[in-house]
Amino acid sequence: MKAPFSRVFTLEVDERPILAFEAGGNRKAQQVCNESWLLDDLSLLRSGGVSLRTAQSKLSVWPATLEEAVAFGLAAKNDNPSDDMPLGYLIDLDGQEHRS
Repeated sequence: MKAPFSRVFTLEVDERPILAFEAGGNRKAQQVCNESWLLDDLSLLRSGGVSLRTAQSKLSVWPATLEEAVAFGLAAKNDNPSDDMPLGYLIDLDGQEHRS
């Protein structure tokens, strides 16, 4: 369920903006960094043949820029309505079309 006052945030991995998502505030956005499903996905997904995340990667969350928020909005509009948490990838993923 969407938070009543959600904002768009950007997840950076090793200082590289990777994806944008909605959260109910800074604390909720920070919690995303610890979600095992997301960490697993980031370890499996690749861009340019390189894994998005390694065990040593530093993850951080920041309020999204306008451009990142727009990319998220486009991706969220195209997501399956049953998706629990729409994600807007800000990079090209290997084997998938860039969605923004």
